[in-house]
Amino acid sequence: MAGKGKGAKQENVQNVQSGAREPKVSEETLMAAAKKSSGIMSYLAKFAGIDRRTAKKYVEMYPEVKAEFESQQEGMLDFCEGELLRIIQGTPDPVTKIMIEHPRKFDALQFALSTLGKKRGYTTKVEQEVSGGLKGEPPKLSIVIEK
Repeated sequence: MAGKGKGAKQENVQNVQSGAREPKVSEETLMAAAKKSSGIMSYLAKFAGIDRRTAKKYVEMYPEVKAEFESQQEGMLDFCEGELLRIIQGTPDPVTKIMIEHPRKFDALQFALSTLGKKRGYTTKVEQEVSGGLKGEPPKLSIVIEK
């Protein structure tokens, strides 16, 4: 990590000699942003004051930041799964003890799980069957698309 300690100056010199640029933000700043990001890369970028593409590059560059970011993603998925289960079971909110649900909450949970939860097996399938064919013979075609 550049900028601290005895080896930092030597590391900066090596970066300049090799043509590498000094990181725009420190690893500490990225770690703090990762902890607030809820596992969403655009949030991490916003909190760190950099663009999304740069944030993604830095997350890959720093293993500890990557681990924290992935932990935040898992926490978000755990939350979504818990909320979905609560809706299915019809149990009230644990904090307010009220069973009032926003009409679009289920859609939001489904979207979050199908996009962020692919590693856990949450996908959307589209199945299509085609009937009819040439000379009265129906083709046997079935298409399954997993998103």
